[in-house]
Amino acid sequence: MSVEHRAEVLVQPAAESYWQATANFPQHIVFQLPGTKPSTITKVVLRSKEGIDTLQLVKDVEVLASLDNKRWHSLASGTFIKTQQQLEIRFPAGNYRFVKVKVYSNWGGTSVALAGIAIE
Repeated sequence: MSVEHRAEVLVQPAAESYWQATANFPQHIVFQLPGTKPSTITKVVLRSKEGIDTLQLVKDVEVLASLDNKRWHSLASGTFIKTQQQLEIRFPAGNYRFVKVKVYSNWGGTSVALAGIAIE
């Protein structure tokens, strides 16, 4: 995988970079929240941008959270519409250390792509 397609670009996006992986589903990305104590979160925002083939864009996703990176709790799910630039997935406030974004499908491409993720 080239440097411009690694998962790190999701939280520190650059102009030409985006995350890309083969379309073997499910795929997932785990984020450790900053700090040493659990953080309160209420939403995850997934972002697209021009330059990503809409067939590669993530489609069906689930957000899970954990305190220990072992036991996961499903918070919410959503469908990223390929004509939109972002998908906001809201859920009741909770305190967690880890967030997992699980991708179940794309829009038909041979790979899956996403430009950015914000955890708030």
